[in-house]
Amino acid sequence: MVKKEPTIPEAIESDSIELADPVEPTAVTVPAPAASSHPTRDFLINLVIIVGLSALTAAGVQRLMPATLETPSRAPALLMVDTERLAREAIDALGDLVAQNKLPSEEMPERSRRFSDGLLREIQAYAARGHVVLRSAAVLAAPAEVRDITDEVREQLLQQGLMDRKPETRREGY
Repeated sequence: MVKKEPTIPEAIESDSIELADPVEPTAVTVPAPAASSHPTRDFLINLVIIVGLSALTAAGVQRLMPATLETPSRAPALLMVDTERLAREAIDALGDLVAQNKLPSEEMPERSRRFSDGLLREIQAYAARGHVVLRSAAVLAAPAEVRDITDEVREQLLQQGLMDRKPETRREGY
């Protein structure tokens, strides 16, 4: 490939260039808005349009916002349990079993500890499901929505073998 040197253009003759005539700016007039012959009517029409658009916007927000932006925030359910009654029932049942020679007295402390651990686990299981569990002895008054779960917890402890029923001879309190 042969490399070519750039060439310098020949001189341009000034006679061959034509100059354009200068442009003069023209005055542009913008027509003023026509004065309304009914300013009250125009105001009312504008007001109706604004109120209508506002109502449509509000209806749309109410319809769409809960589905799109609202996060579910549910207060935890309040529950209460009578731990003192459950402990008293467990100790009474163990005492009756010892008195009837159905349980050696040496096993009573270990069975009491297992009962206490099981009771705490049951209460913590309710908390893990999003509930607040209150001791019923500390609750002075509560609305009907605050459910007493003492019987449910008792049944769970009985099913797990962590609590004994009182023998049939002394069955008051159940």
